[in-house]
Order: sequence, then structure tokens, then C-alpha cells
Amino acid sequence: MTLLRAVSVPPARILVAAPNRAGELFLCKLRERGLPHAAIVNNAYERSRIEALGISPVITVDTRDKSTWLPPDYPIGKVFLFEDSMSLCCRYIQLCQSWNTGSIHAVTRTDCSSTIYRALGVRHLRYTTKRDIADMVRRTV
Repeated sequence: MTLLRAVSVPPARILVAAPNRAGELFLCKLRERGLPHAAIVNNAYERSRIEALGISPVITVDTRDKSTWLPPDYPIGKVFLFEDSMSLCCRYIQLCQSWNTGSIHAVTRTDCSSTIYRALGVRHLRYTTKRDIADMVRRTV
């Protein structure tokens, strides 16, 4: 009889790009609910802003250099990309697709960018404001 050792796999984290207040609120709500999460940023200023909120871990990537797009050493599940810059959001979409993450959700305040995001493979577009964040977190789990 062979005994199989149980391997503990860490839970998949919800990855969030939070360049605006709505994204920050979303991250804080995830933390308050005890949901495993991580933030992604592309510069030192954004990293310090997110860390000041008490969010950890924070993944810093150079979105212009695909050779640096190495996935983290923990599993990533759903991805929420809050739009502040459409070009940055598009680069994050490409990065997350290269990591084979779970579903990618682009969160925007307008529908102007929906065609572009859908062409990049995003199937979950959310139109939201700061007031909708608590409800969005409830629908996430």
C-alpha cells in the first residue's frame, strides 16, 4: 500500500491593478474580507502608494519589457484591472494572459474602450464607480 502525502497548494490570489481610488477601495475590501490578493504595479511610486494602504504582496513589472514578465511563485486566480490609462490596462491584459491567470476583468468608468478590451480577449467588462466597489467584492467570491 502506498501512502500519498498531501501537498498543500496555496489558494489562488486575486490580482488587482489599482491605479485609481476605485481600485484602491477594491483592494482594501478584499483585505478586510480576508481574501487572498496581490497588487500589480509598473513603477516605484505606484508600489509605495499601494504599500501605504497596507496591501501585500505587490508585484512590480516593467510593462514595456516582455522579458521581465515572470509570473509570481504563487497561483493567480481572477484578475481585476482598474483602468486609468487604456494603454497600461492593455499591457496588463497581455501580461496576465502570458501568466495563464484566471478570468480577467477590465474595470472602467466608460464603455469607450470595450471593443479594444474584447479584441484582446477580455470577456468580463465592468463599469463601475467608487460607490459600487463593496457590491463588486461581494460578487467576486
